[in-house]
Amino acid sequence: MNAYLFSGQGSQTAGMGKDLCDASSAARLEYEEASDVHGGDVLRLGAATDDEVAGRLSQTLYAQPAILVLSLAAHAALRERTGVSGGLYAGFSLGEYAALAAVGIVTPGDAVRLVAERSRLMQEQCEQTPGAMVAILGLEDAAVEAVCAAVSAEGPETFVAAVNYNCPGQVVVAGLEAGAALAAERCLAAGARKATRLAVNGAFHTPVMQPAADALAAFARGIAFGEPLCDCVLYSNATGAPAGRIDDVPAYLARHMTSPVRFRAELAAMADAGASAFVELGPGKVLSGLARKSAPGILVVNVEDGKTLESASAAIGGIAEPQDE
Repeated sequence: MNAYLFSGQGSQTAGMGKDLCDASSAARLEYEEASDVHGGDVLRLGAATDDEVAGRLSQTLYAQPAILVLSLAAHAALRERTGVSGGLYAGFSLGEYAALAAVGIVTPGDAVRLVAERSRLMQEQCEQTPGAMVAILGLEDAAVEAVCAAVSAEGPETFVAAVNYNCPGQVVVAGLEAGAALAAERCLAAGARKATRLAVNGAFHTPVMQPAADALAAFARGIAFGEPLCDCVLYSNATGAPAGRIDDVPAYLARHMTSPVRFRAELAAMADAGASAFVELGPGKVLSGLARKSAPGILVVNVEDGKTLESASAAIGGIAEPQDE
């Protein structure tokens, strides 16, 4: 049983998507349908190498839809090539929207609509209340949490919290500028090996994003959601466990935006459920690295272009003949 992992924000690169579309008609169809919904050429945004267009990928507003569509295209291409369906599904933050579409809770088109609105709202909130995120390496979770609690207690302007539990010894903190900077300094003093600021300007997955979360929930009330496919199990960032039946998806999406990402727990739960391979779908290999650290001994592959599509298809078996348009 395969476990599929969908990439999060920060993994985007100029040029992404084009090679995969050249290799797979299913991937091309995902891009065409997404572009119709989005109102612009999503492939051009991801695949462009000119400075003006490629530079947009550093902005939340443009990066999130581009990553989502490549992730869905990679999933479609792998299914086209192997015929393998069903399994365990999880995404990192933004990636959970791709997972929701992959398991059938939302259509790909509506996933594009949701992410376009999510990215707009998050960009707006970041501009209104700037923040920062810092990856802390080499310190236990409890120690990072204790530092964040102490820093936050110093005043509202120093709010900071642990938000991404990535793998053993790697936790990301997020908060207001002053709080994130002070937490990084104190984590290093407490023995952290490294503190690296991430290329974002918001306190993602904290209560700072609550206005955006509330607005997203209101937008999502206009979208129809379904039940997951019977052969698919979705895992939740918010709990680190199988999501089960989500009775109120809009409310869940609001909670998802302001809750920590418990990705390490998700990986462990998927391994315990019998995952035979982790397959990262989308740009980069960040989640592949986390899977190797969290669940050593399980096969890890990724799909982001034609070459990785071929190697992943061969690794998980069941290669079918490529289909032409």
